[in-house]
Amino acid sequence: MRASGSCLCGAVRYAVSAPLRPVVACHCTQCRKTSGHHVAATSAPREAVAVTGEVTWYASSGAARRGFCGVCGSSLFWDGPGANLSIFAGTLDGAPALELAGHIFCADKGCYYEIADGLPQAEQDDPGLTTVIPLISGNLESSASHRRSLDSPELGVKRRGNDDGGDARE
Repeated sequence: MRASGSCLCGAVRYAVSAPLRPVVACHCTQCRKTSGHHVAATSAPREAVAVTGEVTWYASSGAARRGFCGVCGSSLFWDGPGANLSIFAGTLDGAPALELAGHIFCADKGCYYEIADGLPQAEQDDPGLTTVIPLISGNLESSASHRRSLDSPELGVKRRGNDDGGDARE
């Protein structure tokens, strides 16, 4: 195991068996609304993330969904296009050797703070920041297949949808 984490109450736990991407801060409107500020997330290939407990998924747009604990409300995952599952860095156990690599969706950041750490800043998405880890060896299954594995009945997954359609990021 390379890393592990959980929600605040411990009802949802996960283990990651592949290297984690450096942390990226997302300042998009939906990340700010779900977290109360911006989101700091790492990621790993979906098939390398094993989840135990009940994750509740909210379809924040037609392209992505957000996973959280239905008991304590902790935001845990962002699952969108691509091979990786984003993992909220604050939910990791211990002190993994990760560093903040940069910021995305800075055009949407809150008006009450400045980004002054000298790291790269992208007005919107930046695939150079968000897809910098190699895929684990072997063939990857399709994104739909990985989503099905995260939605498996043994996880007791609940789904909720977005009534307003979300924004382009989510």
